[in-house]
Amino acid sequence: MLDNGCDSCLAESVRRVARGADAPVVYVPVPAIGLHNARHEAVRRARGDVIAYLDDDVVAEQGWLAALESSFLDPAVHLAGGRCLPLFEAEAPAWLEAFLTRNEDGTWWCGPLTIVDLGPVAKDIDPMLVWGANFAIRKETLVRVGGFHPDGFPWDLRRFRGDGETAVSMAVRKLGLRAAYNPGATVHHKVPGERLTEQYFERRAFLQGISDSFSASRTPEVSPEARSHDTLARRLYHRVRSLAARRRDRGRVSQEWQDLKSRVAEAHAAGHAYHQEQLENSPEVRAWVRRPDYWSGKVPDGAQRQSAAEVDPQRTRLEASS
Repeated sequence: MLDNGCDSCLAESVRRVARGADAPVVYVPVPAIGLHNARHEAVRRARGDVIAYLDDDVVAEQGWLAALESSFLDPAVHLAGGRCLPLFEAEAPAWLEAFLTRNEDGTWWCGPLTIVDLGPVAKDIDPMLVWGANFAIRKETLVRVGGFHPDGFPWDLRRFRGDGETAVSMAVRKLGLRAAYNPGATVHHKVPGERLTEQYFERRAFLQGISDSFSASRTPEVSPEARSHDTLARRLYHRVRSLAARRRDRGRVSQEWQDLKSRVAEAHAAGHAYHQEQLENSPEVRAWVRRPDYWSGKVPDGAQRQSAAEVDPQRTRLEASS
């Protein structure tokens, strides 16, 4: 088990579990901040050909690992995942339906909560539908595409956030490599009550805006002028999309739900604008975004903790309205 928080209580708990486990369980502290550092430490320590990642808040069903193994018996499969079903720890609000993507074939997903169900049949899928909570990849493929990008930073270091495993999925897709879905590889993703709030969805959208800005900024042919134009265009796009959604949903979705979706869209645009501003004004952020890869555990320059006011998550709403 990899611990990016280096929690002494967690270390003792893992060692206690390991003493009674049938299979070896190892506790590995990863002091370098950032989820990508923990993921890369797994690559360095892995002795097998395939690495399977789970989030710390999922419960895997029996047969999860065997199902992933069966997918990789096909040598043409480079990336695989399965269901991420919700394990709600509080009653889900009715408005959650507005954020579910439901397809005609019965498949569905909700990005903000990292839950997805692509049906009962194993099949090839778009690599972008293999999400980090249930993510398995050939080790040589992960090395080939340059590893993971930054993700999972504390709120006060959000300017150094990247696009995480999305970068890997994008690279797999660009190379034309196969990704597989196996319904037997099912995990249940815990969804605590604090994630079933409007504030959480706005904050999550703000962070996704940062990640999307990072992705766009890693494209070398995009000039600063084009990025600035893209930021303004993105704000306009989200506004137009929000108005279009209101017209489409009129009579089917309540005005309250429409207003919430508009606020979430605006929070995403604000996150994108925030990162573009940081990119323009902060040499540390520019240097961080331009790194060729993130294999080393180096902490980004300027990644010191900020004031309590800056850490306060409620500032998201203020930034989203700016």
